[in-house]
Amino acid sequence: MGLLSLGRASIDHIHTKLIKSLMNLMGKKLIKPCTPTYHNLRTHKLSFIDEVNPTMSAASINLYYRLNECNRRVNNLEKSLAQILPQFYPFARRYRKEDQLVDSSNQGVEFVEVQVDCKLVDIIGLEDLNDLLLLEVGAANEVIDPITSLQINKFKCGGIATATSISHRIADAASLNTFLYALAKASQESRLNLLSQNLILHYIFQVRI
Repeated sequence: MGLLSLGRASIDHIHTKLIKSLMNLMGKKLIKPCTPTYHNLRTHKLSFIDEVNPTMSAASINLYYRLNECNRRVNNLEKSLAQILPQFYPFARRYRKEDQLVDSSNQGVEFVEVQVDCKLVDIIGLEDLNDLLLLEVGAANEVIDPITSLQINKFKCGGIATATSISHRIADAASLNTFLYALAKASQESRLNLLSQNLILHYIFQVRI
């Protein structure tokens, strides 16, 4: 699999509105961690820097050329997500803004599958790829909002676009990249030998009283 650079495409007649009409929701579920969280990690308090962060999400969209056994790879990605979530335990939870912490609910990461009735090359060159998503790339500010969402877009040519969105209160771009790297390693069925994600910022920058 390889990441494509988003350049101008020779095919520019397909517009966002048309793409949206070609997108069909195939399934939506919540993926929970494969093992329970340790008792001492039941809640995750925010640092005061995170408290004042705007209510927005960090997002990443990756495009991949034609893949063999696409459905098997997507199923494997779903299992790998459950496998790595114990390392990234706040990502599967919900934010309680009245307490300014992430609770212990482990409700899960939102996992969405979409079939797109066009080829991957048809979307290269679009100015705003966010408009292609069924996910709302915005704030995860309510207790019912998933902190993390992952959408898999499958194209007619066998290509895939993965879109990941996470609350900026919980993770920055570097944390999101670490999460995606761990997910890629796990989905390749190779030995996952990563340091646990550093989530101790709240110990350094204490909550304001």
